[in-house]
Amino acid sequence: MADVQGAKSFDFTLTNDFHNIVDQIQHVKNQRDAAVDSRPGGLKDFTLMDFNGELRADKLPPLLNSQSYYVLAYRNIFESSVLESTRMWRKKTVRCAVYLTTATLPKDETLDKLATLRSHVPRWHKEWEASKTKETITKFLAEHGKSMRQVHKVIGMGLGKFGSNSTEHGVEASYIHESAYFQHWTLLHIAEALGKIQGRKIDVFVQDPAYNNICKDLLNDLSTNIRVLEDPEGFLEMGSETFLFHCHMPFDATEIALAVAGEKGLAGLMCAPIADEDHQVKFTGAKLGSDTKPQELARLTSTRKYEWMKKCEPQRINPEHKWFGVGQSSAIYVRTQDL
Repeated sequence: MADVQGAKSFDFTLTNDFHNIVDQIQHVKNQRDAAVDSRPGGLKDFTLMDFNGELRADKLPPLLNSQSYYVLAYRNIFESSVLESTRMWRKKTVRCAVYLTTATLPKDETLDKLATLRSHVPRWHKEWEASKTKETITKFLAEHGKSMRQVHKVIGMGLGKFGSNSTEHGVEASYIHESAYFQHWTLLHIAEALGKIQGRKIDVFVQDPAYNNICKDLLNDLSTNIRVLEDPEGFLEMGSETFLFHCHMPFDATEIALAVAGEKGLAGLMCAPIADEDHQVKFTGAKLGSDTKPQELARLTSTRKYEWMKKCEPQRINPEHKWFGVGQSSAIYVRTQDL
């Protein structure tokens, strides 16, 4: 017997009886809302929905103080129990991609900080306009924008809170760059470029639990075409005509987005490059029988992300800056209309 090895990721195609990921997200969202509404007594019965649609009891984490609140959290690895026909051992677990945890309310920046940020925006925007990154994105979309699937909405996930660089690394850091600005400009440029090529106004949505009130004001400075969504509404907006942009996510947002989008997947994606090892999933505690066929294992460990990527036109963006993470490359993927 050999251990099944693989990379950290989701796999939503292990069995034929997976419950719809949208139902999972909606169920936990309803649990969160009920937990908030039930204060101070608290929610007495909390359940998670596993992939076959069964509800299983779980413990609701306590709120630590008046500044804490309930948020949805997403898993990268879950205990796998696959079909017996695959000759892998079954193991009973709660197999869900989303659950509840607690977080602290984001603090608003001071008015002095707000003024400092706004004073540097013209210089940062000039840097963005002259960047190789914008040039690469523009050329790639100009080449493939008409042949790719039609895009009706562009969604940015976890693009960051304005002021986070200077808050975390000192005021001087804000003089160099604020990655959140560049990431939001990237999102807006993708929507604008595709809108011109495809001949329509494209809706722009953003979701980040770190957004505070001042951050939402700064978003209005950038564009009046940005609508802020609260988690998990951004995921529930995903569809076959959606372009998703994310980076720095603590979980595999692409796998969740593709699962929500349905059989056709997303229209486009910008994220960290999808690597060859991303076609594997880690089976925790599972064993592979000696008579299991290799092709069965390959099929079981193929994630939506990898399969979707193989049908896309790709463009890698090499780092010339730290906008998307220190030394982190990015890549754009678009699906053509006939796939």
